[in-house]
Amino acid sequence: MKKLITLSLAVIGLMLTSSAQIFNSGFESWKTDTIYELPETFLTGTYGLGYIFAGQSNVTKVNGCNGLGIRLESFENGTDTLPGFIYTGKPGFEIDGGGIPYIGMPDSFTLCMRYDIAAGDTGLIALFFQAGGTFTYIALFPITGSSGQNWTNVAFDIDSFFTQPDTLSIIITSGGFDNPLPGSWLEIDNLVFTGTSEQIPGGDFENWTVVSDDDPEGWRSIDPTVVAVNGLPTVTRVEEAFEGSAAVRIETQILPFEDTLALITNGLIDDNGIHGGKPYTGPSKPGNLGGFYKYLPVGNDTAFAYVVFTVFNGFTGQTEVLGTFQKKLVPSAEWDYFEVPVDLSASILNPDTVLIVFAASDPDHIASNATVGIGSVLFLDALAFDLTDGIDNWADTHQLNIFPNPATDILFTEWETDTYTANMTLTLFSPQGQVVYQEKNMAGSPGKNTHSLDVNNFPSGVYILQLSDNDQTFLVREKVVIRK
Repeated sequence: MKKLITLSLAVIGLMLTSSAQIFNSGFESWKTDTIYELPETFLTGTYGLGYIFAGQSNVTKVNGCNGLGIRLESFENGTDTLPGFIYTGKPGFEIDGGGIPYIGMPDSFTLCMRYDIAAGDTGLIALFFQAGGTFTYIALFPITGSSGQNWTNVAFDIDSFFTQPDTLSIIITSGGFDNPLPGSWLEIDNLVFTGTSEQIPGGDFENWTVVSDDDPEGWRSIDPTVVAVNGLPTVTRVEEAFEGSAAVRIETQILPFEDTLALITNGLIDDNGIHGGKPYTGPSKPGNLGGFYKYLPVGNDTAFAYVVFTVFNGFTGQTEVLGTFQKKLVPSAEWDYFEVPVDLSASILNPDTVLIVFAASDPDHIASNATVGIGSVLFLDALAFDLTDGIDNWADTHQLNIFPNPATDILFTEWETDTYTANMTLTLFSPQGQVVYQEKNMAGSPGKNTHSLDVNNFPSGVYILQLSDNDQTFLVREKVVIRK
Protein backbone atom coordinates (compact mmCIF):
# COMPACT_ATOMS: atom_id res chain seq x y z
CA MET A 1 0.00 0.00 0.00
CA LYS A 2 2.89 2.41 0.67
CA LYS A 3 4.03 1.90 -2.93
CA LEU A 4 0.60 2.92 -4.18
CA ILE A 5 0.55 6.04 -1.99
CA THR A 6 4.05 7.03 -3.14
CA LEU A 7 3.07 6.59 -6.77
CA SER A 8 -0.04 8.66 -6.13
CA LEU A 9 1.96 11.58 -4.76
CA ALA A 10 4.47 11.32 -7.61
CA VAL A 11 1.73 11.54 -10.21
CA ILE A 12 0.27 14.68 -8.62
CA GLY A 13 3.74 16.20 -8.33
CA LEU A 14 4.37 15.63 -12.02
CA MET A 15 1.09 17.30 -12.90
CA LEU A 16 2.36 20.54 -11.37
CA THR A 17 4.89 20.93 -14.20
CA SER A 18 2.63 19.97 -17.07
CA SER A 19 1.65 23.48 -18.13
CA ALA A 20 5.29 24.48 -18.74
CA GLN A 21 6.10 21.67 -21.16
CA ILE A 22 4.47 23.23 -24.22
CA PHE A 23 5.10 26.93 -24.69
CA ASN A 24 1.94 28.94 -25.35
CA SER A 25 -0.08 25.73 -25.23
CA GLY A 26 -3.36 27.65 -25.02
CA PHE A 27 -2.51 29.95 -27.94
CA GLU A 28 -3.18 33.01 -25.77
CA SER A 29 -0.14 34.99 -26.89
CA TRP A 30 0.20 36.12 -30.51
CA LYS A 31 2.81 38.12 -32.38
CA THR A 32 2.65 40.21 -35.52
CA ASP A 33 5.56 39.96 -37.97
CA THR A 34 6.01 42.50 -40.73
CA ILE A 35 6.72 40.57 -43.93
CA TYR A 36 7.31 43.57 -46.12
CA GLU A 37 6.02 47.05 -46.85
CA LEU A 38 4.74 48.25 -50.21
CA PRO A 39 4.72 51.84 -51.43
CA GLU A 40 1.52 53.53 -52.51
CA THR A 41 0.41 52.65 -56.08
CA PHE A 42 3.02 49.93 -56.62
CA LEU A 43 2.88 46.16 -56.30
CA THR A 44 5.58 43.52 -56.30
CA GLY A 45 5.39 40.35 -58.42
CA THR A 46 3.62 37.24 -57.20
CA TYR A 47 6.98 35.52 -56.78
CA GLY A 48 8.93 38.77 -56.51
CA LEU A 49 9.64 38.70 -52.79
CA GLY A 50 13.06 38.02 -51.39
CA TYR A 51 11.19 36.92 -48.29
CA ILE A 52 10.51 33.56 -49.89
CA PHE A 53 14.20 33.11 -50.66
CA ALA A 54 16.09 34.93 -47.93
CA GLY A 55 13.59 35.50 -45.14
CA GLN A 56 13.40 39.23 -45.89
CA SER A 57 11.85 41.34 -48.62
CA ASN A 58 13.91 42.49 -51.57
CA VAL A 59 11.65 45.56 -51.73
CA THR A 60 12.29 47.89 -48.77
CA LYS A 61 11.98 51.53 -47.87
CA VAL A 62 15.10 53.64 -47.28
CA ASN A 63 16.00 57.24 -46.61
CA GLY A 64 15.82 58.81 -50.06
CA CYS A 65 17.10 62.08 -51.45
CA ASN A 66 14.00 63.82 -50.07
CA GLY A 67 12.16 61.88 -47.37
CA LEU A 68 11.64 58.18 -48.04
CA GLY A 69 12.82 56.25 -51.08
CA ILE A 70 12.72 52.61 -52.17
CA ARG A 71 15.43 49.96 -52.48
CA LEU A 72 15.22 47.01 -54.86
CA GLU A 73 17.79 44.25 -54.39
CA SER A 74 18.50 40.90 -56.07
CA PHE A 75 18.69 37.97 -53.60
CA GLU A 76 20.25 34.58 -54.18
CA ASN A 77 18.81 31.29 -53.03
CA GLY A 78 20.95 28.29 -53.98
CA THR A 79 21.24 28.34 -57.76
CA ASP A 80 18.35 30.75 -58.21
CA THR A 81 18.32 34.55 -57.99
CA LEU A 82 15.31 36.85 -57.87
CA PRO A 83 15.55 40.57 -58.65
CA GLY A 84 13.75 43.11 -56.54
CA PHE A 85 11.06 44.79 -58.59
CA ILE A 86 7.93 46.87 -58.35
CA TYR A 87 5.24 47.58 -60.93
CA THR A 88 1.86 49.15 -61.51
CA GLY A 89 -0.59 46.72 -63.03
CA LYS A 90 -2.81 43.80 -62.19
CA PRO A 91 -1.76 41.52 -59.32
CA GLY A 92 0.25 38.70 -60.83
CA PHE A 93 2.55 40.97 -62.86
CA GLU A 94 0.16 41.54 -65.75
CA ILE A 95 1.18 44.62 -67.71
CA ASP A 96 -1.17 44.22 -70.68
CA GLY A 97 -4.48 45.75 -69.67
CA GLY A 98 -3.15 46.76 -66.27
CA GLY A 99 -1.62 49.91 -64.85
CA ILE A 100 -2.97 53.14 -63.42
CA PRO A 101 -5.27 55.67 -65.12
CA TYR A 102 -3.09 58.27 -66.87
CA ILE A 103 -3.80 60.82 -69.63
CA GLY A 104 -0.68 62.97 -69.50
CA MET A 105 1.77 63.32 -72.43
CA PRO A 106 5.17 63.98 -70.80
CA ASP A 107 8.37 64.90 -72.62
CA SER A 108 10.80 63.49 -70.01
CA PHE A 109 10.97 61.34 -66.92
CA THR A 110 13.14 62.39 -63.98
CA LEU A 111 14.04 60.67 -60.74
CA CYS A 112 16.60 60.68 -57.95
CA MET A 113 18.59 57.44 -57.80
CA ARG A 114 21.70 55.55 -56.83
CA TYR A 115 22.60 51.98 -57.76
CA ASP A 116 25.18 49.24 -57.96
CA ILE A 117 24.35 46.71 -60.67
CA ALA A 118 26.62 43.65 -60.87
CA ALA A 119 28.80 43.34 -63.96
CA GLY A 120 26.86 41.48 -66.66
CA ASP A 121 23.50 42.41 -65.14
CA THR A 122 21.07 45.19 -66.08
CA GLY A 123 18.50 47.03 -64.01
CA LEU A 124 15.53 48.49 -65.81
CA ILE A 125 12.98 51.28 -65.66
CA ALA A 126 10.18 50.67 -68.17
CA LEU A 127 7.14 52.83 -68.96
CA PHE A 128 4.21 51.40 -70.92
CA PHE A 129 1.63 53.92 -72.13
CA GLN A 130 -1.64 52.39 -73.35
CA ALA A 131 -4.83 53.60 -74.97
CA GLY A 132 -7.87 51.36 -75.20
CA GLY A 133 -5.74 48.37 -74.15
CA THR A 134 -3.18 48.94 -76.94
CA PHE A 135 0.39 50.03 -76.31
CA THR A 136 0.94 53.51 -77.76
CA TYR A 137 4.43 54.19 -76.42
CA ILE A 138 7.08 52.15 -74.60
CA ALA A 139 10.11 53.73 -72.93
CA LEU A 140 12.94 51.47 -71.70
CA PHE A 141 15.75 52.89 -69.56
CA PRO A 142 18.45 50.29 -68.77
CA ILE A 143 20.60 50.76 -65.65
CA THR A 144 24.15 49.34 -65.54
CA GLY A 145 27.31 49.85 -63.54
CA SER A 146 27.49 51.80 -60.29
CA SER A 147 26.57 55.36 -59.37
CA GLY A 148 28.50 55.36 -56.12
CA GLN A 149 26.88 56.17 -52.78
CA ASN A 150 25.59 59.65 -53.60
CA TRP A 151 22.02 60.29 -54.75
CA THR A 152 21.89 61.73 -58.27
CA ASN A 153 19.05 63.38 -60.20
CA VAL A 154 18.66 61.73 -63.59
CA ALA A 155 16.45 62.69 -66.58
CA PHE A 156 15.31 60.43 -69.45
CA ASP A 157 13.83 61.86 -72.63
CA ILE A 158 10.45 60.67 -73.87
CA ASP A 159 9.64 61.00 -77.56
CA SER A 160 6.58 62.85 -78.78
CA PHE A 161 3.21 61.11 -78.40
CA PHE A 162 0.92 60.50 -81.35
CA THR A 163 -1.99 59.19 -79.27
CA GLN A 164 -3.07 60.36 -75.86
CA PRO A 165 -2.84 57.44 -73.35
CA ASP A 166 -5.43 56.38 -70.83
CA THR A 167 -3.28 53.99 -68.82
CA LEU A 168 0.31 53.83 -67.58
CA SER A 169 2.18 50.72 -66.47
CA ILE A 170 5.59 50.99 -64.81
CA ILE A 171 8.22 48.31 -64.13
CA ILE A 172 11.34 49.00 -62.10
CA THR A 173 13.77 46.17 -61.39
CA SER A 174 17.22 45.73 -59.85
CA GLY A 175 18.27 43.14 -62.44
CA GLY A 176 17.34 41.22 -65.55
CA PHE A 177 14.50 38.74 -65.36
CA ASP A 178 16.22 36.18 -67.58
CA ASN A 179 19.54 35.97 -65.76
CA PRO A 180 19.64 38.26 -62.70
CA LEU A 181 22.82 38.37 -60.63
CA PRO A 182 22.82 38.43 -56.82
CA GLY A 183 23.85 41.63 -55.09
CA SER A 184 22.54 44.08 -57.69
CA TRP A 185 20.60 46.91 -56.10
CA LEU A 186 18.78 50.04 -57.16
CA GLU A 187 17.43 52.85 -54.95
CA ILE A 188 15.08 55.48 -56.36
CA ASP A 189 13.06 58.47 -55.19
CA ASN A 190 10.94 61.33 -56.56
CA LEU A 191 9.54 60.00 -59.85
CA VAL A 192 8.44 63.06 -61.81
CA PHE A 193 7.18 63.70 -65.37
CA THR A 194 7.99 67.00 -67.08
CA GLY A 195 5.94 68.61 -69.84
CA THR A 196 2.68 67.58 -68.15
CA SER A 197 0.87 68.38 -64.93
CA GLU A 198 -0.22 64.79 -64.33
CA GLN A 199 2.19 62.90 -62.08
CA ILE A 200 2.56 59.34 -60.81
CA PRO A 201 0.55 58.80 -57.59
CA GLY A 202 2.93 57.76 -54.84
CA GLY A 203 5.98 58.67 -56.94
CA ASP A 204 7.60 60.25 -53.88
CA PHE A 205 7.46 56.90 -51.96
CA GLU A 206 6.33 58.59 -48.76
CA ASN A 207 3.29 56.41 -48.08
CA TRP A 208 3.72 52.68 -47.41
CA THR A 209 1.38 49.82 -46.59
CA VAL A 210 2.48 47.16 -44.11
CA VAL A 211 1.90 43.53 -45.12
CA SER A 212 2.07 41.41 -41.98
CA ASP A 213 1.13 38.04 -40.51
CA ASP A 214 -0.07 36.97 -37.07
CA ASP A 215 1.02 33.66 -35.56
CA PRO A 216 0.86 32.38 -31.97
CA GLU A 217 4.14 32.89 -30.14
CA GLY A 218 6.34 29.81 -30.18
CA TRP A 219 4.52 28.37 -33.20
CA ARG A 220 5.02 28.65 -36.94
CA SER A 221 2.80 28.29 -39.97
CA ILE A 222 3.27 28.62 -43.72
CA ASP A 223 1.44 31.95 -43.61
CA PRO A 224 4.41 34.32 -43.93
CA THR A 225 5.06 32.85 -47.38
CA VAL A 226 1.35 32.63 -48.22
CA VAL A 227 0.68 36.25 -47.26
CA ALA A 228 3.89 37.34 -49.00
CA VAL A 229 2.50 36.13 -52.32
CA ASN A 230 -0.89 37.79 -51.82
CA GLY A 231 -2.64 34.78 -50.27
CA LEU A 232 -4.95 34.66 -47.25
CA PRO A 233 -3.62 33.37 -43.91
CA THR A 234 -4.41 29.76 -43.06
CA VAL A 235 -3.83 30.21 -39.30
CA THR A 236 -5.81 32.81 -37.35
CA ARG A 237 -6.65 33.75 -33.78
CA VAL A 238 -10.23 33.18 -32.62
CA GLU A 239 -11.96 34.08 -29.39
CA GLU A 240 -14.25 31.03 -29.33
CA ALA A 241 -11.77 29.26 -27.05
CA PHE A 242 -12.17 26.14 -24.97
CA GLU A 243 -10.44 27.96 -22.12
CA GLY A 244 -8.90 31.41 -21.74
CA SER A 245 -9.48 34.16 -24.28
CA ALA A 246 -8.07 32.69 -27.50
CA ALA A 247 -7.64 29.54 -29.57
CA VAL A 248 -6.08 28.84 -32.96
CA ARG A 249 -8.03 28.23 -36.16
CA ILE A 250 -6.42 26.36 -39.09
CA GLU A 251 -8.11 26.21 -42.50
CA THR A 252 -7.03 24.21 -45.55
CA GLN A 253 -6.77 26.44 -48.61
CA ILE A 254 -5.59 26.37 -52.19
CA LEU A 255 -2.39 28.34 -51.84
CA PRO A 256 -1.01 30.83 -54.39
CA PHE A 257 1.76 28.38 -55.30
CA GLU A 258 -0.80 25.73 -56.29
CA ASP A 259 -0.63 23.52 -53.23
CA THR A 260 -3.13 22.65 -50.54
CA LEU A 261 -1.94 22.79 -46.99
CA ALA A 262 -2.66 24.33 -43.60
CA LEU A 263 -0.65 23.50 -40.50
CA ILE A 264 0.92 24.78 -37.33
CA THR A 265 4.10 23.53 -35.67
CA ASN A 266 6.47 24.36 -32.83
CA GLY A 267 9.38 23.50 -35.15
CA LEU A 268 10.97 25.09 -38.19
CA ILE A 269 9.55 25.31 -41.72
CA ASP A 270 12.11 25.77 -44.48
CA ASP A 271 13.58 24.09 -47.55
CA ASN A 272 14.24 20.98 -45.43
CA GLY A 273 10.56 20.66 -44.59
CA ILE A 274 9.29 20.66 -41.02
CA HIS A 275 11.95 19.81 -38.45
CA GLY A 276 13.50 20.81 -35.14
CA GLY A 277 11.08 21.55 -32.33
CA LYS A 278 11.25 22.97 -28.83
CA PRO A 279 13.27 21.75 -25.82
CA TYR A 280 11.40 19.12 -23.85
CA THR A 281 11.71 19.76 -20.11
CA GLY A 282 9.19 17.35 -18.66
CA PRO A 283 9.62 13.94 -17.03
CA SER A 284 12.01 11.50 -18.66
CA LYS A 285 9.15 9.51 -20.16
CA PRO A 286 6.31 11.83 -21.26
CA GLY A 287 2.71 10.76 -21.48
CA ASN A 288 0.18 11.27 -24.22
CA LEU A 289 -0.24 14.66 -25.88
CA GLY A 290 -3.74 15.82 -25.06
CA GLY A 291 -5.83 18.86 -25.80
CA PHE A 292 -9.16 20.11 -27.03
CA TYR A 293 -10.28 20.52 -30.59
CA LYS A 294 -13.16 21.18 -32.93
CA TYR A 295 -13.00 19.90 -36.48
CA LEU A 296 -15.30 20.84 -39.34
CA PRO A 297 -14.09 18.86 -42.37
CA VAL A 298 -15.12 19.10 -45.98
CA GLY A 299 -15.99 15.70 -47.41
CA ASN A 300 -14.22 12.74 -45.83
CA ASP A 301 -11.22 14.79 -44.76
CA THR A 302 -9.50 14.17 -41.41
CA ALA A 303 -7.26 16.43 -39.37
CA PHE A 304 -3.88 15.21 -38.29
CA ALA A 305 -1.71 15.43 -35.15
CA TYR A 306 1.96 14.47 -35.20
CA VAL A 307 4.50 14.27 -32.34
CA VAL A 308 8.21 13.41 -32.59
CA PHE A 309 10.63 13.07 -29.66
CA THR A 310 14.36 13.34 -30.35
CA VAL A 311 17.59 13.54 -28.37
CA PHE A 312 21.13 14.61 -29.18
CA ASN A 313 23.41 11.63 -28.53
CA GLY A 314 26.73 12.93 -27.24
CA PHE A 315 28.46 9.62 -27.99
CA THR A 316 27.53 9.55 -31.68
CA GLY A 317 27.25 13.31 -32.21
CA GLN A 318 23.91 12.72 -33.93
CA THR A 319 20.30 13.61 -33.19
CA GLU A 320 18.30 10.42 -32.75
CA VAL A 321 14.56 9.96 -33.16
CA LEU A 322 13.18 8.20 -30.08
CA GLY A 323 9.59 7.95 -31.17
CA THR A 324 7.09 9.21 -33.74
CA PHE A 325 3.42 9.28 -32.84
CA GLN A 326 0.37 10.41 -34.75
CA LYS A 327 -3.39 10.54 -34.63
CA LYS A 328 -6.17 11.44 -37.01
CA LEU A 329 -8.83 13.76 -35.60
CA VAL A 330 -12.41 12.96 -36.55
CA PRO A 331 -15.19 15.51 -37.05
CA SER A 332 -16.46 17.32 -33.95
CA ALA A 333 -18.74 20.34 -34.06
CA GLU A 334 -18.16 21.06 -30.35
CA TRP A 335 -15.00 21.19 -28.28
CA ASP A 336 -13.85 17.64 -27.60
CA TYR A 337 -10.84 16.08 -25.90
CA PHE A 338 -8.21 14.18 -27.89
CA GLU A 339 -4.99 12.36 -27.09
CA VAL A 340 -2.06 11.40 -29.29
CA PRO A 341 -0.78 8.10 -27.82
CA VAL A 342 2.85 8.42 -26.70
CA ASP A 343 4.94 5.48 -25.48
CA LEU A 344 8.69 5.86 -24.95
CA SER A 345 8.98 3.03 -22.45
CA ALA A 346 11.26 1.03 -24.76
CA SER A 347 13.69 3.92 -25.25
CA ILE A 348 16.95 3.85 -23.28
CA LEU A 349 17.59 7.56 -23.84
CA ASN A 350 15.31 10.34 -22.65
CA PRO A 351 14.10 13.04 -25.07
CA ASP A 352 15.44 16.59 -25.03
CA THR A 353 13.34 17.95 -27.95
CA VAL A 354 9.73 17.58 -29.06
CA LEU A 355 8.30 18.45 -32.46
CA ILE A 356 4.54 18.98 -32.67
CA VAL A 357 2.54 19.41 -35.89
CA PHE A 358 -1.18 19.84 -36.46
CA ALA A 359 -2.72 19.91 -39.94
CA ALA A 360 -6.29 20.72 -40.92
CA SER A 361 -6.24 18.03 -43.63
CA ASP A 362 -4.78 14.56 -43.83
CA PRO A 363 -1.25 14.76 -45.33
CA ASP A 364 -1.84 11.35 -46.91
CA HIS A 365 -4.44 12.98 -49.16
CA ILE A 366 -1.98 15.66 -50.19
CA ALA A 367 0.85 13.17 -50.82
CA SER A 368 -1.37 11.01 -53.01
CA ASN A 369 -2.82 13.98 -54.92
CA ALA A 370 -6.24 12.87 -53.76
CA THR A 371 -9.07 15.36 -53.38
CA VAL A 372 -8.39 17.37 -50.25
CA GLY A 373 -11.15 19.04 -48.29
CA ILE A 374 -10.53 22.65 -49.23
CA GLY A 375 -12.18 24.62 -46.43
CA SER A 376 -11.66 22.01 -43.69
CA VAL A 377 -11.23 23.88 -40.39
CA LEU A 378 -9.44 22.72 -37.23
CA PHE A 379 -9.64 24.57 -33.89
CA LEU A 380 -7.09 23.82 -31.15
CA ASP A 381 -6.72 24.84 -27.51
CA ALA A 382 -5.33 23.77 -24.12
CA LEU A 383 -2.56 21.40 -25.23
CA ALA A 384 -0.63 19.47 -22.58
CA PHE A 385 1.30 16.28 -22.11
CA ASP A 386 -0.79 13.98 -19.96
CA LEU A 387 1.35 13.04 -16.99
CA THR A 388 -1.38 10.99 -15.37
CA ASP A 389 -1.61 8.23 -17.93
CA GLY A 390 -0.43 5.75 -15.33
CA ILE A 391 -3.77 5.92 -13.58
CA ASP A 392 -5.38 4.12 -16.46
CA ASN A 393 -3.10 1.16 -15.81
CA TRP A 394 -3.86 0.83 -12.11
CA ALA A 395 -6.03 -2.12 -11.19
CA ASP A 396 -9.60 -0.98 -10.59
CA THR A 397 -11.13 -3.42 -8.15
CA HIS A 398 -14.06 -1.13 -7.34
CA GLN A 399 -15.65 -0.81 -10.79
CA LEU A 400 -15.30 2.96 -10.88
CA ASN A 401 -17.59 4.51 -13.48
CA ILE A 402 -17.80 8.25 -14.25
CA PHE A 403 -20.47 9.67 -16.54
CA PRO A 404 -21.12 11.66 -18.60
CA ASN A 405 -17.51 12.20 -19.58
CA PRO A 406 -17.07 14.90 -20.84
CA ALA A 407 -19.43 16.51 -18.31
CA THR A 408 -21.12 19.88 -18.66
CA ASP A 409 -23.24 20.29 -15.51
CA ILE A 410 -23.61 17.16 -13.34
CA LEU A 411 -20.92 14.49 -13.01
CA PHE A 412 -22.01 11.09 -11.67
CA THR A 413 -19.58 8.73 -9.96
CA GLU A 414 -20.39 5.04 -9.41
CA TRP A 415 -18.27 2.54 -7.48
CA GLU A 416 -18.58 -0.77 -5.70
CA THR A 417 -17.34 -1.83 -2.28
CA ASP A 418 -17.62 -5.00 -0.21
CA THR A 419 -18.01 -3.31 3.18
CA TYR A 420 -19.69 -0.32 4.72
CA THR A 421 -17.51 2.78 5.22
CA ALA A 422 -18.25 6.28 6.48
CA ASN A 423 -14.93 7.93 5.66
CA MET A 424 -14.84 8.08 1.88
CA THR A 425 -13.22 11.16 0.29
CA LEU A 426 -13.86 12.44 -3.23
CA THR A 427 -11.17 14.78 -4.58
CA LEU A 428 -10.99 16.60 -7.89
CA PHE A 429 -7.52 17.70 -9.01
CA SER A 430 -6.94 20.43 -11.58
CA PRO A 431 -4.62 19.90 -14.59
CA GLN A 432 -1.89 21.57 -12.50
CA GLY A 433 -2.34 19.11 -9.64
CA GLN A 434 -4.20 21.47 -7.32
CA VAL A 435 -7.15 20.32 -5.29
CA VAL A 436 -10.11 22.20 -6.73
CA TYR A 437 -12.80 20.30 -4.85
CA GLN A 438 -12.90 17.86 -1.98
CA GLU A 439 -15.75 16.19 -0.17
CA LYS A 440 -15.01 14.11 2.95
CA ASN A 441 -16.85 11.67 5.21
CA MET A 442 -18.89 10.20 2.40
CA ALA A 443 -20.65 6.96 3.24
CA GLY A 444 -20.29 3.86 1.15
CA SER A 445 -22.50 0.76 1.43
CA PRO A 446 -21.79 -2.78 0.26
CA GLY A 447 -22.57 -3.04 -3.43
CA LYS A 448 -22.97 -0.19 -5.94
CA ASN A 449 -22.83 3.42 -4.75
CA THR A 450 -23.65 6.61 -6.69
CA HIS A 451 -22.61 10.20 -6.09
CA SER A 452 -23.45 13.36 -8.08
CA LEU A 453 -21.25 16.45 -8.35
CA ASP A 454 -22.31 19.82 -9.73
CA VAL A 455 -19.45 20.95 -12.04
CA ASN A 456 -21.10 24.09 -13.42
CA ASN A 457 -18.63 26.34 -11.63
CA PHE A 458 -15.51 24.45 -12.69
CA PRO A 459 -13.55 25.81 -15.69
CA SER A 460 -13.38 23.64 -18.79
CA GLY A 461 -10.41 21.30 -18.81
CA VAL A 462 -9.00 17.90 -17.90
CA TYR A 463 -9.22 16.83 -14.25
CA ILE A 464 -8.43 13.80 -12.14
CA LEU A 465 -11.16 12.45 -9.91
CA GLN A 466 -9.90 10.42 -6.94
CA LEU A 467 -12.01 8.35 -4.59
CA SER A 468 -10.33 7.03 -1.43
CA ASP A 469 -10.79 6.15 2.22
CA ASN A 470 -8.74 7.38 5.16
CA ASP A 471 -6.25 4.55 5.30
CA GLN A 472 -5.87 4.27 1.50
CA THR A 473 -7.14 0.70 1.42
CA PHE A 474 -9.65 2.04 -1.12
CA LEU A 475 -8.17 4.28 -3.82
CA VAL A 476 -9.31 4.70 -7.43
CA ARG A 477 -8.71 7.44 -9.98
CA GLU A 478 -10.20 8.39 -13.32
CA LYS A 479 -9.60 11.14 -15.85
CA VAL A 480 -12.48 13.60 -16.21
CA VAL A 481 -13.14 16.17 -18.91
CA ILE A 482 -15.34 19.17 -18.06
CA ARG A 483 -16.63 21.01 -21.09
CA LYS A 484 -18.80 24.12 -21.16
